Amino acid sequence: MKSRINSAVFSKKDSDETINDLSDVQYSVIKPGNINHPSHNLLSPEEFTETWKAYKNGSVAARDKILLANQRLVMRFIRKQRNGHPDERDDLYQVGHLGLHHALKKYEPEKGAFSTYASRWIKSYIHEARAKSSSDVYIPQETRKFKNKVIRRVSQLQERGCDNPYEEAARELGKSVGQIKSVMALKKRSLQTPVAWSENSEHVQTLQDTLEDDRSSNLEAFAQNSQVSQIVKDLLGTALSEREARIMQLYFGLSAIDCNRSFAAVARQMDITRERVRQIYIEASAKLKALGGDVSVIEALEGIE
Repeated sequence: MKSRINSAVFSKKDSDETINDLSDVQYSVIKPGNINHPSHNLLSPEEFTETWKAYKNGSVAARDKILLANQRLVMRFIRKQRNGHPDERDDLYQVGHLGLHHALKKYEPEKGAFSTYASRWIKSYIHEARAKSSSDVYIPQETRKFKNKVIRRVSQLQERGCDNPYEEAARELGKSVGQIKSVMALKKRSLQTPVAWSENSEHVQTLQDTLEDDRSSNLEAFAQNSQVSQIVKDLLGTALSEREARIMQLYFGLSAIDCNRSFAAVARQMDITRERVRQIYIEASAKLKALGGDVSVIEALEGIE
């Protein structure tokens, strides 16, 4: 006799449905909780059938009861993401619940056990979300919040007819205009950012191209390219604390008066221990790598001789 797991039907029509934009789906988010809570207990087949019929008749309480009872299905997939950033796991949890919610809307008894059918949709949604995000620049949660704050404020100023919304927002938020513009474009920011156009060819020079060219030259020549230097420093200013930014600037020599220095030299300059400089460098590098796009800022900078 076939098991209930093998009897679940996940049709090709279902599997071929495109998840175009998960962010456009609106639903009541159920936050992670104690899956041993009584409301999270699995439903017996009889209880599920009765609750599902109530849901089909429009009962929101029945819908939530089924979603809560099957929350462990989402958690099972999230636990497999052991190497993911905590914020990413939170995002995937919400995406997984979208899959669970979608499965409930599509489910019919002839498709087999609901838990098996729902697992297929949860897995599909999570894999789709990970595939979409793999080409995006990961932005730390605190930076995303600041970006949203900047966008809201600039929009408000524009609606009020402010002549210089970026300058005004920068003044109010205590940032430079460059930092305001950089954080607004943060998701698009990568080493593919155009920085120069050649008059003799159709080639558009990107930040990555310029950094790669400078790998064979000295840091003084790199620092003199103010356009590239400013882009990198804007990235530093939007993602890092003042101390982290200063250490990275000293280490990589990102100004006309600086030259690249060892951890020991930076430690003497900052009047802290070499080990502390190394720790801050590692933390700052992780943040900048998340903002670097296809080829990270740190990898490009580390290649400069």
